[in-house]
Amino acid sequence: MKTKLVCSLIYAMAGMLTWISVPAARAQANACGVANLPAPIQDLLKNKFPSLRPKQLSDMSANDQRRVLETKKKECPGIAVGHFENKDQLSYAILLVAKSEPTGG
Repeated sequence: MKTKLVCSLIYAMAGMLTWISVPAARAQANACGVANLPAPIQDLLKNKFPSLRPKQLSDMSANDQRRVLETKKKECPGIAVGHFENKDQLSYAILLVAKSEPTGG
């Protein structure tokens, strides 16, 4: 039951947060902390998803951490930044996990 609820929540969030665009000039470097995300995204996360946060390397098993570090270097596993919608704006895709139970499904 809990897993089903978490999956439903993830799908709902994916629909709402999948691609949030901001001008490239205002975008900051990709970093794991919410404080390092652009202000509109910080506000959206704070207001719509107060009990969630981006997935972090520490939330992953040792094997998964090793794989991420081998492939992505210092990037965050829960935040993807790129020109997904157009070449003039950076977009953000964010995998959110519960603050209270980040490894729980």
